[in-house]
Amino acid sequence: MWDLVRSRGCRLFKLDSDGNIESVLPAMIDGGVNLPYPMEPAAGMDIVKTRAQYGTQLAFIGGIDKHVIRGSKEEISRELEYKIPPMVRTGGCVFGARPPHPQRHAYCELSFLCAEGVGDPGSRRREIGRGLAGAIRPGAML
Repeated sequence: MWDLVRSRGCRLFKLDSDGNIESVLPAMIDGGVNLPYPMEPAAGMDIVKTRAQYGTQLAFIGGIDKHVIRGSKEEISRELEYKIPPMVRTGGCVFGARPPHPQRHAYCELSFLCAEGVGDPGSRRREIGRGLAGAIRPGAML
């Protein structure tokens, strides 16, 4: 089945798991699955460490800690500064948190940080803002 859909142009094969799947990632890759979702930080998943270990063998959806994005601008900024720059450099990541909209406050804080980052072209915040701008546009792929 995998070979058939791959021969028709499908390149991404998704597995939805809210748990920690570190121990089964090698078997997933061997089996053809290359898009773990949501890369749940609350379960101990870390997209930056996983990307460092597996390179571009995997693409990602998720990876943003839903508990952190309900926090302060500083907490959100720390989360984004850690995750967005390395993932934007290597591509293949659609950032998100599960559930998609934990709080209206979080979306407002994320939007503020995005605008702040995009508006400051000389700083590292610009890279974070560009990544975040893609993350909050539905269907955007970084």
